[in-house]
Amino acid sequence: MHRRNIDEPSHAHELTFSCYRGFRFLEKDRVRQWLVESIDAARSRWEFHLWAYVFMPEHAHLIVYPCRREYDISRIRSAIKEPVAKRAVRFFREHSPN
Repeated sequence: MHRRNIDEPSHAHELTFSCYRGFRFLEKDRVRQWLVESIDAARSRWEFHLWAYVFMPEHAHLIVYPCRREYDISRIRSAIKEPVAKRAVRFFREHSPN
């Protein structure tokens, strides 16, 4: 399924992230903390306001408002999701039984 991104100045965006295969990764405090840290880092880099969010066990919703006149919502989305995914993969490789 392809997302259609609309990068209109002065528009807020609702972003929804689902966990891999619907696993309940966001039940863990550590994973929620990784997501919070990733959102904060992305806010600094890509200059957007976080208007609202909710974390559910297997997905998250965010409402973001880009501050720049020109922006790419797909880059903002990736800046939030990718660091959490990479950190989770690294954690599971280090802590999973062989």
